Amino acid sequence: MVDRNKIIREFRRIKSLGFIPSNRTHDTGIDKTFEDCLGVTENNNRDPDFAGFEVKSQRQMTQSKITLFTKSPSGPRGANAILKDSYGIPDSHFPDIKVLHTSCYGNVFNTHASGYGFRLNVDRGGKKVAFLVKN
Repeated sequence: MVDRNKIIREFRRIKSLGFIPSNRTHDTGIDKTFEDCLGVTENNNRDPDFAGFEVKSQRQMTQSKITLFTKSPSGPRGANAILKDSYGIPDSHFPDIKVLHTSCYGNVFNTHASGYGFRLNVDRGGKKVAFLVKN
């Protein structure tokens, strides 16, 4: 159940604490710290985090984007691993492991370090989203 007043009260309470050191380094630190102050356990659930709201935070003046949701392919089985192994690039710290971090759009192909371009094809009538790859 959405409780707008509860999230507002908690936001004001946390704001009144003043400066709070980050509980994690890099771009995700602010979100993790805010969730910790709310008493939210870190999770990957589809359900809202607190009082009916999905909690999202971001550092001021950052260039990073906020992920509102992620979607994994429904098939074939192991599709994420297939995509990563087929189109990923070596991890900067563990070069024997491939990673695939990218943003995809429905109107243009993106540019990825692998040389491939990725785009979403949204079929609203068929209620389907296809992942297109361009070399």
